[in-house]
Amino acid sequence: MSPSLHKEVARFRHWAVTRDPSHALHFPPEWECDYPHWQDLYAAVAAALESPVTESSKEELLFALARDNEDEVILDLLV
Repeated sequence: MSPSLHKEVARFRHWAVTRDPSHALHFPPEWECDYPHWQDLYAAVAAALESPVTESSKEELLFALARDNEDEVILDLLV
């Protein structure tokens, strides 16, 4: 498992459950767009893809890919 990817997915999950929707710039279904650390998550995904992907990393990659459904940066990294 990529420690960086694990850390960044955990940071996103924490943000998602603690964010204040009243300060949202985007409204459902695009609430993920408000995440302030996308660049860090993208970098962690790119780094994780440089090595063989483990089963736990696959789950984290799929989670990140699903959250990045608007910008599709992670999809581009996978392609």
